[in-house]
Amino acid sequence: MPAAGLLSGRLSDLALYYRAKAHKDLGRTAGALDAMCQVADAGGRLAPRAPGGMANPARIRGDHVTALAAADPVMERPSPPGPG
Repeated sequence: MPAAGLLSGRLSDLALYYRAKAHKDLGRTAGALDAMCQVADAGGRLAPRAPGGMANPARIRGDHVTALAAADPVMERPSPPGPG
């Protein structure tokens, strides 16, 4: 775990977000879920993306309640505008 206060809040959030993605890519679902929860709890600019990052590791671990709860905010987002 990095020493607290070495990065600004924005950079710290970014590092934590990509740490979570790296855990996911390596199949470390517990680490991915924990790091994405930290991203969400931090409330920074990446916090809205965290639920999507929490749903898949939770599902893989068999924690379907957490997966469903994490997916709800993702499903409620408005769709991007279509082409033309």
